[in-house]
Amino acid sequence: MCKANKEPPMTSNGTSNGVSAKPPPLQIRPGSSLKWPTTLPTRRIQCAGQAYVSYQSNRLHPPTMEDPSGSSSVPELALEEDSPRSKIPVVDLFSLSDEQLKKQNHYTILSITMTSNSDRIKRAYHKACLKYHPDKTGRGEDDEVFLSVKTAFDVLSDVNKRKGYDSTIDFDESIPAGGPLSDRKFYKVYGAAFARNLRFAVRAQKATPAASGKKKKKKKGRKSSTPEEISPDSSNYNPYDGGEITCPPFGDSTATLPAISAFYEYWTHFDSWRDFSYKAAELTEHDTETADCREEKRWMLKEIERKSRSLKKDEMGRINTLVERAMAADPRLKRFRNQERLEKEGKEKEKQLQLEAEEKVRKEKEEVEKKEEAIRAIAEKKEKESAKGKKEREKKLLRKAKQSLRKLTMEAFANPKVSALWNASLETMNDDVELLCTSLSLEELNDLIEALRDRETLEAMKLVLTVTTETKEGNHTQKKKLAAQRLENRRKAALAEEEKKKATAMKPWSKEELTCLAKATKKYPAGGRNRWDAISNFISNSSVPRSKEDCIAQYNILVARSTALEPMRKASTTAPVKAPAANDVPIPAEGKAAVATPPIWTEEQDTMLQDGLAKFPSKM
Repeated sequence: MCKANKEPPMTSNGTSNGVSAKPPPLQIRPGSSLKWPTTLPTRRIQCAGQAYVSYQSNRLHPPTMEDPSGSSSVPELALEEDSPRSKIPVVDLFSLSDEQLKKQNHYTILSITMTSNSDRIKRAYHKACLKYHPDKTGRGEDDEVFLSVKTAFDVLSDVNKRKGYDSTIDFDESIPAGGPLSDRKFYKVYGAAFARNLRFAVRAQKATPAASGKKKKKKKGRKSSTPEEISPDSSNYNPYDGGEITCPPFGDSTATLPAISAFYEYWTHFDSWRDFSYKAAELTEHDTETADCREEKRWMLKEIERKSRSLKKDEMGRINTLVERAMAADPRLKRFRNQERLEKEGKEKEKQLQLEAEEKVRKEKEEVEKKEEAIRAIAEKKEKESAKGKKEREKKLLRKAKQSLRKLTMEAFANPKVSALWNASLETMNDDVELLCTSLSLEELNDLIEALRDRETLEAMKLVLTVTTETKEGNHTQKKKLAAQRLENRRKAALAEEEKKKATAMKPWSKEELTCLAKATKKYPAGGRNRWDAISNFISNSSVPRSKEDCIAQYNILVARSTALEPMRKASTTAPVKAPAANDVPIPAEGKAAVATPPIWTEEQDTMLQDGLAKFPSKM
């Protein structure tokens, strides 16, 4: 055995001896007494590695939702075969039985994921051929393993076949049964349901010459327009390429109402690329490859398409049912609806209180008005009663005064000297007395009666006769004044009417008036009775009132202008305007001008007149 070399311990002076020395005691110094560096060096670190690449991929392309399996919605285009993120199950097909082999899907057979692109599928197929090809295995061309690999590649390499295959494979179509759920369970159940169905969400794609299969010629002078988006129902649509899915997040209890509305709006108008042609072919049991002729194959395709449309309709109904149930059970919407209801009730309550306050003010105002109206009615009633009483008293006093006047005059008429004043005619005296009773007021009658009582009989009756004569003269003068006033009013009205007619005559004729004049001259031809009166009434009823003198003057002007313009319109087929007959024009009074000279027309009016004559000839 080897012995360990032992060195003797050192003494304090550096010599060694056989005795072991004790270690020095540990001295603890405070941090402030340590000498820390004043400046620290800086280093630049370059990020690298697969973890950093995965982080940047998630940051630049954040997933909108995650599948229940935990796989991100980011496409696999950026992942490598041996990437730690691409957890692709590898199955040895030779170790499987025929029944197990039939149960495997195409992606498991090629050891790829459902998000693999066309290049990844080709590489996986080449890799599988190197392992399962009959030339490598020696198992013959009828080997079920290689036929499965070949069938998987044929389906997945064709976009349309792959869409139909992916629409039915490994997909849970179940949706929540509906009904009330707790908040935590709602987010878990419905979030997973929407995440599953997001698998068939449409990605925005632009049509390219390669996708459309046709090259459009570019016309000269036109700029190239923006390529149109490809419809998900088109055979050129590839759900595995294109942009990101623009689905708003499902959110949690802190989501705002606009975000929730945007999410349900997206799913209400959800556009799915899911294709049911593969499933429709299985349900209809039609294999187009086994068709005997073109007609049979065409019939099979039509049946498959009809069934596919029916399945697609059921699928959209299922999505709509999911959305309706989610909206009915969403606690956030319930909370917002409750808040909206409370706000609405608060507004209605506030409005009701305001209406009640206004109604109260209105009632108080009505009560005050009613009280004021009652007080005013009482005052008016008292005033009316007072006025009525006063009027009745005045009538009574007036009646007494008339009776007193009649009595005094009748007593005085017995005197022969008094009767001689009226030629001994009692009837004449009574007429004069009645005239005084009807013409004089109460005060005047009382003054007259007092004057009669203070004088002698003859003098008093002479006063009655004098007052009667003055009253008659006053009534006659008043009648003359009223008659003169009426005559003056009539004269002023006649002058105003004359001024109005003159103003109308001075006003230029409009196009409508000329049209009416042409129609009237046609309607009332020459030789008729009161022709120009009828023409004047026709124009006055249609437009501005015109007298017959104005109509005759304007007609003469039109005839003169038409005669002057006749040489310039030789090619025209219109006949000249017929002049009015001599018996149609009224004979003017002596010493007066027949018609006043009309004002000079402007060029615009002449043009309008010519257009009117051309449009409405005399033969109309």
